[in-house]
Amino acid sequence: MIRSPRNWKLSRVFAGLFLTGGIAATHATTYYVDGTNGNDSNAGTSTGAAFKTCAKGFSMLAPGNTLKIAGNNTYSERNLGISSKTGTSSAPIVIDAYNTNGDPNQRPIIQGPHNPVISGSIHGIVVSHSAYVTVRNLRVWYQDCAGVEMDSCDNCTTEFCETDFTGSSGIRSTASTNITVRYNTVKHAVHGGYQECITLDNVQTFSIYGNYVGLRNSNPPTGDGGEGIDTKVGSSNGSIYNNVIDQICRMNIYTDAWDQNASNIDIYRNVCQNGAGDGLVTAMENGNTSVTLRNVRIFNNVCTGVKSGVYFNGGGGGSAHQVDGTKVYHNTFDSVSNGIYFSNGQATNTTMEYNVAGPNCGNSYFLMVNSNTPTAAQLPAGTLCFNNLGTKGWIAHFGGNNINSDPLFTNAGGTPMQYMLQSTSPAIGIDTDAGGAGASFITMDFNTQDRGSLRDAGAYEFVPATTTLKYEAEKLVVPRYWSQAGGAVRNLGPDSGLSNSDGIILDSNNVNDYVVFTVPGVAAKTYDVRVGVKKFPSRGVFQLSAAVAGASNYGNIGSPVDEYASGAAYTEVDLGNWTPATTSDKWFRFLVMGKNASSSGSSYNYAVAVDYIKLIPQ
Repeated sequence: MIRSPRNWKLSRVFAGLFLTGGIAATHATTYYVDGTNGNDSNAGTSTGAAFKTCAKGFSMLAPGNTLKIAGNNTYSERNLGISSKTGTSSAPIVIDAYNTNGDPNQRPIIQGPHNPVISGSIHGIVVSHSAYVTVRNLRVWYQDCAGVEMDSCDNCTTEFCETDFTGSSGIRSTASTNITVRYNTVKHAVHGGYQECITLDNVQTFSIYGNYVGLRNSNPPTGDGGEGIDTKVGSSNGSIYNNVIDQICRMNIYTDAWDQNASNIDIYRNVCQNGAGDGLVTAMENGNTSVTLRNVRIFNNVCTGVKSGVYFNGGGGGSAHQVDGTKVYHNTFDSVSNGIYFSNGQATNTTMEYNVAGPNCGNSYFLMVNSNTPTAAQLPAGTLCFNNLGTKGWIAHFGGNNINSDPLFTNAGGTPMQYMLQSTSPAIGIDTDAGGAGASFITMDFNTQDRGSLRDAGAYEFVPATTTLKYEAEKLVVPRYWSQAGGAVRNLGPDSGLSNSDGIILDSNNVNDYVVFTVPGVAAKTYDVRVGVKKFPSRGVFQLSAAVAGASNYGNIGSPVDEYASGAAYTEVDLGNWTPATTSDKWFRFLVMGKNASSSGSSYNYAVAVDYIKLIPQ
């Protein structure tokens, strides 16, 4: 983790702004920007009278307003700002895209002046001292500092954006609360050498999920930043999950208390792959004897082709590096130098259990204290390492019952699903104490399948060929969606009528809108496909189709489904048999085909609500 010169330090003076700041909006207005056909002297309130520049559009935003920026355009702009605008949950501020040519993949590009990018202090988009702001569906390229910066904000979201070639972070939030960073692509970040690809600095309550972070596979020209995802400077009470960290030269996912106490961070179902740095890392670098990082839980992750799967970092300034209560459970490591590398002699009360290190690891477990392999008496207080499995051995005096054996991966389907278990794997069923040591929170595996009462070591639960697979929609990654009317993809819950009390809804008012879910680890066999839906008076008609993840050649599954009902109804729809040709992750697309003539009562009367996807082997 790197401290840059804090040209943003003024962010910490935001007390009271969420209650008093902002411009009152008399009514919700949608403004439009079209770089080709617009004019800043227009009213901006329709596509035919759009503004020309994003700067003009940003200047009009107030609580409840939406700014729609035309795709298939490149806007040579930066420092696009929202300051002291206090939206609410019912009147948020939204910056989104629309496309003049009807192609949902042609998002607008907000492009800085320097190619190649240089290191500077000017961001692409800056949201400061504001609340309930969402930045969505934008490409932000070649910006001298961060692509999207949220400073001293509350309840703000960056989603479905792409940043590329930024001098600092692709996405960064500082001194904020209730921050969500989801379903973004962050590439080639940190060309100036400071900060990280996704940075949360002093953020209280956060979710970082479904992002791709990658292609920072060489050291920055200056400085030593460039980590993948970093939560630091007291960031607490958050989750980091369902992310792919790919080809990152430094630490992939990093939690560092730095100079403020930090606690309660869950890191799960992430993939760290193909980089020179360590995978999942905890630290307190600052050296302050009164600061501790507490209660980090690392579980159900897959790390392959990185330096170490999990790294307890004891480096940094000073001699104090307190980390306490870290739990490392049910992770899978392969093609790494060390499954777990423990070099922090002040990481107390650490438990490492039911992890799997594959046959291509340099070591299953490697521990150093003060650069020496310790004796049992030298271990930090409360260190436990037991019931793990690997071919290169686990140090016995940590607690015992570690298994020196090949875990027998299937090696099918590519990363990460190649690390699923064969039916004869010695990892199966060894978690007889349901996780032990406080691991009862691990109820599902990497593929979101139920762990059951006798759980398997590693990130994956072995699933017999005849087992029904059920995927809760809210647990799946949404790699893409499209809503021509500017609707969102959002959670349905809490709703006791839904499986797991939650689901996902696509706000839609047009034919050909869609939402796509990644269903992981689907084997090549025949399934009866069923979908749980919530019917309602304002629902549309969808067609389900599937393709190999990342492909575009979708094949329909069953007939169109009408979700209209006169009142709320929870239904499982049987779409018949489907036989995928290959073993791989799959994209399931719900495409809006129309609506029932009676569907009404909402601004989104073509909406599609998905509770779960069920695959029943035949």
